[in-house]
Amino acid sequence: MTEQFAIHYAPQRVKERGFEKFRLDYRDISVNSKETREIMAYNEIWFVVEAGPGIRVNSDYGLYSPFDPFIEENMHEHGDRIVIENISRRIDKVKFIVIVLEA
Repeated sequence: MTEQFAIHYAPQRVKERGFEKFRLDYRDISVNSKETREIMAYNEIWFVVEAGPGIRVNSDYGLYSPFDPFIEENMHEHGDRIVIENISRRIDKVKFIVIVLEA
């Protein structure tokens, strides 16, 4: 998913979730080798726009692991409880466009 697509798609997803106002953020996260991070992202939508080869992103929305040949579809959209895992032996990055839903 490109940054441009995520930004263009954001207003539609906000309306589908029953909100009118939102804020866009950009997150560029470094993840150490074999590290797992948990992010609570309730009332937020996180779009994966770029990830290193060792990065896996898992949430209630699905799994994103672009270099795993056994995954039929990578989910670029995540929210609620997000788990980011670096399964490689080196530091890697993952970049997100984040929609913060506002009441």
